Formats: sequence, structure tokens, C-alpha cells
Amino acid sequence: MLARGAGIREASPARQRKGGLVVNILGCGEARRAILLTLAVVVCLAGTAFPAMAQTPASACAQDSLVLVSPDGEGFSGRLTTDGRMGVTLKWAKLDNALTSCAVPVDTGQFDFQVQLSGDYRAEFDRNLIMTSQFGGVIGSTVQDRVVFSWTNANQQLTGAINGEFNLSNNGGFFLDSGDGWGQANNGLPRYLPYTDLNVVAASEATPGLFLVQLSSREFARGLWRRAPDGAWQRIAPEVFVDGLVENVGIRTLAFAPDDDDLFAVGTVRQGIFVTSDGGQTFTQVRDQIDAGSWSNRPVTALTWSPDGRIYCAIRNLGLFVSADDGQSFSLLPNMVVPNVWPDPTADAIPNLNRIWVDADDGAHLLVADNRFGVYESTNAGAAWTWLSQSLLTSAGVNAIATLTVAQDPAGSGVIFAGTDFYGLWRTADGGATWTQVLSTVTGDGFTPAAVNNIVFRRTGSGRMLATAAGDAIHASDDLGLTWSVASGNPGIRNYVRLGETAGGDLWLTTQGGGIYIPGTPIPLRNSILPNLTDAAYRALDFGVSVTFTSGTIEPSSQFQIKLQDFQGYAVWRSDRADSTAMQLIGLYDRNNPETCLTGYCGSQDYNIVPGCYAEKRSACFDFTDPDTVRYFDADVYDGFVYYYAVTTFDYGNTAIQTPASIRNDMLFSPRYVGDPLALRLTGDGNLLRIEVNIDAAAPTWGPEIMVVPNPLRSGAGFPEGLGELVQFRNLPPESRVLVYTLDGDLVADLGPDLQEGHNMPWTTRNDNDDLLASGVYIWKVEMPEREDFYGKLVIIR
Repeated sequence: MLARGAGIREASPARQRKGGLVVNILGCGEARRAILLTLAVVVCLAGTAFPAMAQTPASACAQDSLVLVSPDGEGFSGRLTTDGRMGVTLKWAKLDNALTSCAVPVDTGQFDFQVQLSGDYRAEFDRNLIMTSQFGGVIGSTVQDRVVFSWTNANQQLTGAINGEFNLSNNGGFFLDSGDGWGQANNGLPRYLPYTDLNVVAASEATPGLFLVQLSSREFARGLWRRAPDGAWQRIAPEVFVDGLVENVGIRTLAFAPDDDDLFAVGTVRQGIFVTSDGGQTFTQVRDQIDAGSWSNRPVTALTWSPDGRIYCAIRNLGLFVSADDGQSFSLLPNMVVPNVWPDPTADAIPNLNRIWVDADDGAHLLVADNRFGVYESTNAGAAWTWLSQSLLTSAGVNAIATLTVAQDPAGSGVIFAGTDFYGLWRTADGGATWTQVLSTVTGDGFTPAAVNNIVFRRTGSGRMLATAAGDAIHASDDLGLTWSVASGNPGIRNYVRLGETAGGDLWLTTQGGGIYIPGTPIPLRNSILPNLTDAAYRALDFGVSVTFTSGTIEPSSQFQIKLQDFQGYAVWRSDRADSTAMQLIGLYDRNNPETCLTGYCGSQDYNIVPGCYAEKRSACFDFTDPDTVRYFDADVYDGFVYYYAVTTFDYGNTAIQTPASIRNDMLFSPRYVGDPLALRLTGDGNLLRIEVNIDAAAPTWGPEIMVVPNPLRSGAGFPEGLGELVQFRNLPPESRVLVYTLDGDLVADLGPDLQEGHNMPWTTRNDNDDLLASGVYIWKVEMPEREDFYGKLVIIR
């Protein structure tokens, strides 16, 4: 076995110097002198692989075949490691996905549209994704509610539950009406989401056409987006407002400063308030200075910037706060409290506010909506409050009202409106003394709105009002909300969630649940995943593949599949014989099913070899710590021996619908060397690597006894690469010279320092005519710069 301090010299036609360490890197077949201060090993590339950048053909992928590729020979190297167990560590670059994977749609010949794939499959499991149309429709439809392909992966027990959806409708997103009808304004928004929800919106009062929205896909947040006046959307601060479950990272409310578009605030579900003064380049988080406790159940439910520069903010379970310094700090308005139990009027509970309204002319006049007890009013900036909703609650016949929307006639008539979740729209013209229900049942289709969620007073046209009801059309009133009718020019989509008017007088509208897909747009598979139907470990899985649908019609309940394949794992081979191709499998790593009967890495000191666990022993010798490099550790090497290594990939064909125990396919390998019969019909140079292992040179002035091995030298025995011919003089200090004589004193060999490898000096026992030396006893002498000469005998038996 190798002693501690052994090393490896690597072959390359160059000389390198790093600091005080000098390394001569030898080319194959060269015999140059190499002195290493720490390690010494010879590595020769017997075959260098230059794999072509080409994927498996689609036809082969569809038939569950995969072209296997060996790691690049130029990037395959080895060295002796001593930081842990002693042995050779091989390393190679992880293979590019473009070389090793394939992706193809199958069973699509039935369609009048094309399904195209782009990108390279990145996940390690083979997967079959089964696509099923929930219902038919035209791809890119602007009128149909949803045109959907749902998908799921086969064999979820092995590869995890992953489910997704392609929403191929184009009927949602962001809409604008500048007077000539509604039109979509989604330029720059991602068109791949299963649901395109724009539930949280803020419009600038200073710049017409400037907006902020949170983009989400049902319960999955997709970040904060800004729409410039030129119509282009761009995501803001993705490192702050990350993708994830809305309940963890979602945004609840947004507010621009009234006269500065670079100054705005973001209220979140669990992270408190974020404020920026540079248009979103940087943010200040305001949370712990409000309350240092847990924010797991403290969403910011309402946020409004008053015209006099104050910010009003409602936080569930904490109360109503105000900031007078552009959101850098907030103070509680302690008088905004609500009854603890209906109808007990005792005001002793924290309000649960979902809307704050500030008078545009009088910043001290406030209206707030509590989702249990209705509307409260303050005329002195929150110092005192009046409850306006007792008769509203009595009239509705309920003891709680959820999700109120409050608006007041900007002409100053004192008419206030409250939209409820279940009981339509209510109106009061006497400051809340009496309330009248004015919008409950929509004529025409008999639909009763579940929630009136927006009230808009037009800036132009006295008394002109618009209202949206969840799941229904836009409604209009021209008599201050006494009577209502369906407004003309509806976009035709039912899932309206926000409605408003820009500072320039244009109407804007956002939707939820719809799609904004345009035929020909690639949809990343990762972005079509439905988190609520997917195991947590796979919700952010990056397949690396995008799917594109061209124009056409989807028939109901139609199906196709997407096959995704990658190689199964790595195999490491070694020959310790003169024949470099007489290789044995010493390492196998199945990326899908690595054995687990051992823990740790076999190159470490605390590695424990368990009897009967050889497969795991080989698996445990692979190290994937570096994301770009694979390492393998081989402890079964000996000083002075030459080894040949190769690394290949292997595969069983498509295992997407198989379990490990059920795999009966033959194991297929990529080439180890040119003409490798193991690789069947595959071609390639492989990456055969020659490594000669030598312990470091001994100390200059002292060290273990110098010897020659094998001694005696017998025919058919000794080192595999020089069987019966090669010997090595060992334990030599640097710059040694070996002289070999017959018993008569004739010089047989003069082995200069340039032949020394670490502590070894190899000698093939032949004379100047290349004839084998005769049997007999030979005297050898070692001359060393700092030691006395050393003598010994070598016996050769032919």
C-alpha cells in the first residue's frame, strides 16, 4: 500500500511554477526529470475525447434510446490525496446537459397545431409527462375562459408528485381603455403562468400610465412588476420579492407617494413593509421597529399615501399605523379599535382593516373598512373615530361583513359606498345613519355577485360611477349609485379583480384566473408547475425545457406525452495490468438510486466499510460537493505501480415508468477508449488515463533504508507493466544516481536523476543492445548529494 506522503505527477507538455513549488508535467512517452516537493505521479492520456455537441435524435429519444457520452478526456485527471485516506482521486467535469439528455413530444400527430421543445433537460430522473386537455378550445383564445393542457409525471412514487398546467388562453392580464375600448396591455409580462393574477395594483397619481402590480399564479407569488408609461413591464427587485407561496412571500398592498414616482411602499404577507425612494433599486424593510414579535400572522392588509405626505398602514393583529417620514418609521393610532363581540359596542379589540380611504382634498378625513364591523370615519387624521355601520349590519341581517370596499363621491355629496363579500353594494347618503342595498342581482344571466370589490368615480362626467363584482361584468351608474346597469364595452372576461382610473383619465382593469398566452411563445416547464398539487421538493424544479404551442384547436380530452431522458449514472474503470484495455469496474454511481447502507465519503478518515456493502462502497466513493465537478476516490493502489483509468456514463434506456427493483434492461456504457467493444455501436475516443503512483522522495539527509524491489527478480513476476523485467530502487532522496555493476565490476547501468520519480528509480533490466540481462547477482550503488553512498545486491533469476 502507499505510504503517507505519496504523490502523482500529471502529464502535459508544459512546465509550471506556483510559488515555491516546481512541477515538471510530462508528456506521454517522455522521460524528463521531475522533482516535486510534495507529490509525484505520472499521468498519460492514452485517448483524448472530444465529444461532438449533439443531442440524441428526436426519433431515438421517442423510442426510449439515449446516445451515451463519455466525459472529456482533456478534463479527466488524477492525483494522490493524503488529506483523509490515502488514495488516488480522479476528477472530471460534469457533462453538459446538451450532450447527455433528450426531450421529445410524442403522440402529437393528431393535432392541427405543433408542439415544439427547446432547451436541454436538466433533471436527473427520466420522466414521462402526460398532457391532457381538460376541455377544448382555440390556442390563444381571447374569449374562452380557459384553454388548458394539464400535465402530470408518470411514476410519481419514484420521481415525486409533479403536476402542472399550460393555460393557452389569451383573455386576461392588464387592460386599458383610453376612450376607444378595452385592450390588453401585457407587453413584458410572462405569458406562461397557469393563472395570470394581478390582484394587487397601484397607479401613479403623478404620471399617467405608471403602475405597480404583484404578479401571482393563484397561491404562488411571481414578484413585483412595474409598468412604464410606454407600456413595457419589468420585474423589480426579484431578490427581495422572490417567487414562492403567497402565504409566505406574497404582497398584499402597494402605494405610490402622491407626487414622487420613485417613492413607493410595499405591504407584504409576512415581511412587513418595504419602502423605496429610488424607484425600486433599493428597499428599506420596516418591520421589527413596528413590533419585534413574530410576523407569521401579521399581513399588511391596507396601505394608503395621503395627499399631505402621510402613510396609513393596517397590519392584522397589530392595528392601524401612520408614518410622517415617508415610511421610515410608523406609530400606532391607538383610538382605532372595534367591538370585541357583536353587538356589544365596547371598543376594545384590534381592527381587521382591509381598505383605507383618504380624502384627496382634506388629508385629515379618513374612512377605513373593518371586515367584521363595517366602516369607520375620522375627520382629524385618526385621533378619533365614528362608527358608521350599525344600521348597515342590521339591514344586512348579519353580524359580520367581510372585505369592504369604500368610496366617497369626490364632488363632496357625502355619499359613501360599501361593497361586501356576500351581500352586494350598499349606499349611504346621510353619513352612515341609513344604508340601502343598490346592487345585488345582475339582470340578464341571473348571477348574484359574490363580492363588489371596486368602486370608481370617473374624473370626468358628474356622478358617473363604475363598479366591478367578482365573477361578473363592469357595472355603471349615472345617478350617484342609485341604479346600476351593465356597462357597455366590457372586455368580456368575467374574472375582474381591480378597476381604476389613471391620472390622465384612462380606465385600467386587472383580472385573475385568465391567461395571456400568444401562440408561438415558449413556456418553461418549471413555470407551469402547480405548487398546490406538487411535492414541496419539486415546486421549483428546473426542467431546463420549454414548450411552444403554435396556433390551432385543441379537442376536448386529447392527450400527448413529453419524454425526458438523461443518463443513469457514472461508471469508473481501472486496469492494473500491462494491457490498458483489461479494465474492471471499480466504481458505479446510479444518480436515481444511490445505495444508502453507508454514510460519509470513502475518501475520509471516518469512512466505515460495512461487510457485504460493496455496491455502496463504490457509490460512496463519488463526491459531488463541487457543483461543476465529479470526483472519485480509489484507495486500492500501490506504490510504484501503473494504473489505467476510464470513466463512462451508463444507462438502462428510459426508466421513467420503472422502479429500481423492476429494471431488467441491459446496462449500456459509453466508450472507455477507441474501439471499446463494451460501447456496442457507440463511437468515441473515451478518456483512458495512465497514472504511475510514486511516494515522494525521501528526506535529503535521512530516511528509510534504500532497497530494490522485487528482489530477486523472477521471470513472469513483479510489476505488471514490466513483468519479469522492471525493478524499482526505493526510498531515494532527491537528485539520486544509481549505478549497477556485475560482480566483476563492469558497469551495467547508469541511472541519472532525470529518471527518478518521487522516491522511486525505475530500471528495465536490459543492456545497451536491449537484451535482457542474464541471471546472476548484480551490485548497485546509490550516490546522493547529502548522504554517504549506499550499496546493495540484486538477484536476477531468468
